[in-house]
Amino acid sequence: MKEYKYLVGFLLLVLVFFIYLTTLDKKIYYLNIGDSFSLGYQKYVENYLKEQKIYENSISFLKDDIRVNDLIYMIESNEKKDHVSIKNALIKADCVTLSIGFFDFASRVEEAHYPIQYEKLESYMDELLIDFDRLFQLLRESCKEPILVLGYYNPSFSTEKKEYYELLNERLKKLCEQYHMTFVNIYELLEENKEEFLLKEEPFVLSNKGYSAISREIISKLEQILLK
Repeated sequence: MKEYKYLVGFLLLVLVFFIYLTTLDKKIYYLNIGDSFSLGYQKYVENYLKEQKIYENSISFLKDDIRVNDLIYMIESNEKKDHVSIKNALIKADCVTLSIGFFDFASRVEEAHYPIQYEKLESYMDELLIDFDRLFQLLRESCKEPILVLGYYNPSFSTEKKEYYELLNERLKKLCEQYHMTFVNIYELLEENKEEFLLKEEPFVLSNKGYSAISREIISKLEQILLK
């Protein structure tokens, strides 16, 4: 009789534990960090999370033309927005998207003239990756959850400078892997659809279709990481 009671008690515990697991809060606190480019895809990601009924909240730390060093300073000084510090947001976040340094790097590429300034450009790329390494260290100190890092695209409608964007993407992807971050490659997507996704009068600005396409790349990664 006692064995029967123990069995019933055990089964009840298993049932309670199963109910607990199935009712855990699975909603996502979304943090978006970076430049004005990040703002273009944020609403699409938020809408997707809401449609999936897993949206809890979101916060963004965005600044136009922000450089990697600028974000490093923001984290080290623990900058606040709406009474929330960036370190606290990183701790609370269930996923983070990051797009940074594009405008600074792209302006240097587009202004470069072969061959002397191209050598300086390669030197700058080396310095940029050192800064990224420091930034990733800081991000990982506060956030252990998935961090999606947006790659760079070629805003020029000429092909002569594309190799520098491709090279930076390759190096940035390897660095992401070291820090267990997810690299989101948008280069080919935008390169193959420039007429539709880039504004010729403002090549650093994407059309709504361009931002929508990028958001689909981000959402695809999220599905693989968070929603599997």
